Amino acid sequence: MTEEAPAEDHSSPVTHAMLDVPPVCEALYLANADAYFSYAQHWLDDETAEEAVHLAFHQIRNRWEELGRHGDLRQQAWAILRRVVASYVEESAVRREIAHVLAVYQELLEQQNAGVGLYEAIAKLSPRQFDVVVLRYLCKFPTDRIAWYLGVTASTVDYHCRRATRRLERDLAQLLKTDGGTK
Repeated sequence: MTEEAPAEDHSSPVTHAMLDVPPVCEALYLANADAYFSYAQHWLDDETAEEAVHLAFHQIRNRWEELGRHGDLRQQAWAILRRVVASYVEESAVRREIAHVLAVYQELLEQQNAGVGLYEAIAKLSPRQFDVVVLRYLCKFPTDRIAWYLGVTASTVDYHCRRATRRLERDLAQLLKTDGGTK
């Protein structure tokens, strides 16, 4: 006699969670995903709108039983979507404001003449390198906060910082050789 080995379960916890979605919740998603995405697109770019709708449905799914006990599911689901989209819009506004402040700061640096050329060298960095240098060295922000502001990963922040540092070292060394007489 041969015994059959039990089938291995190669599914992930995410797969199990997806299988636990009540049919009514799935129907709500299928019936409203396009409308929700269309609404989010009015406020956000396509990629961010898709992310916001996904997060909203994730929140709806996680609160499904609670929502079912408190009235009209469609109204509650819509309220969740609106809150999620509003939070994304607010986050985008904060990032735009930071970008504006950094652009103004870069313009001010370009106008300053410190004699040493440091301000000019910083002002000549690429926009991403400039932002990372200002936020890290002048504002003293930690890498994870810079990453959040710029919408990139921490490793991307470190990469731009390394590139900026190399460029500043090169530009300032060249400036000191020509201006300082150390040939």
